[in-house]
Amino acid sequence: MDYATFVFGWLHLQMALANSLHKQFFGTTGGRGLKQAFELLNKKQLNTPRTQGPFHHDVVEAISTVLEAHILRGLAPELKDLAAELVQTGASGAAMDDYLVLP
Repeated sequence: MDYATFVFGWLHLQMALANSLHKQFFGTTGGRGLKQAFELLNKKQLNTPRTQGPFHHDVVEAISTVLEAHILRGLAPELKDLAAELVQTGASGAAMDDYLVLP
């Protein structure tokens, strides 16, 4: 009776979550939402949710790309400031003079 043991369907939960996110945040082409991102990423096959084929993989990849873009956009000023600070403290002529000790 081992086959009757309850095993939770994690893949089905992930697929349901991806479909739920697709429905909640689809939006419009001109406005904000996943539809606009799908158009920009040339992923027009994601306009309608499907249960067959690579839809789950493609929608998860597209949502991850959109999330990464939003995170990087929000962090861009901070990353730019950190890069400038690294150049000043580690890669500038003045920083090199501080590290070089001439006899």
